Amino acid sequence: MSNALGHSIFAAIITIFFISILNASMEVKITAGIIAFGFAFLPDIDHPKAVARKAYREFGTIIVALVLFAMLWIYGKMEVVLAIALSALLAIAFIKISEKFMPKHRGITHKFAFAGMLAVAMYIIMAVIGNKHAAIYAISGLIGYCSHIILDRMPI
Repeated sequence: MSNALGHSIFAAIITIFFISILNASMEVKITAGIIAFGFAFLPDIDHPKAVARKAYREFGTIIVALVLFAMLWIYGKMEVVLAIALSALLAIAFIKISEKFMPKHRGITHKFAFAGMLAVAMYIIMAVIGNKHAAIYAISGLIGYCSHIILDRMPI
């Protein structure tokens, strides 16, 4: 299945079904579905025209620029206009250069082991910040990610 929306809807439905077996609140179920929906986009980050790659370019540039700006202006005591200009240029350069190191399409990002590592990382981060539903959300991300890989392998 090559449709990003189809991947995400399928992931959300499977996750909501899985979470409904657990005794979780509606808020947790909806959040889990949203996480699965989002994670179903991620395996295609290695494809130049994929939704995940476009989001990486746009949101990644903004996030890197904000972090650089904070480092240059707040911590580095640089002039605000210079900090804005430099952080924007560096962020754009970082994203462009990082795309050169993206793996080939359907490479490592389409492996179940990679999905597992991503879920473990998500669990650790969420547990460290004190989210009491870290395991449910990490499993939801794993389901979303793996459902994409499974759908890609189906001859539909």
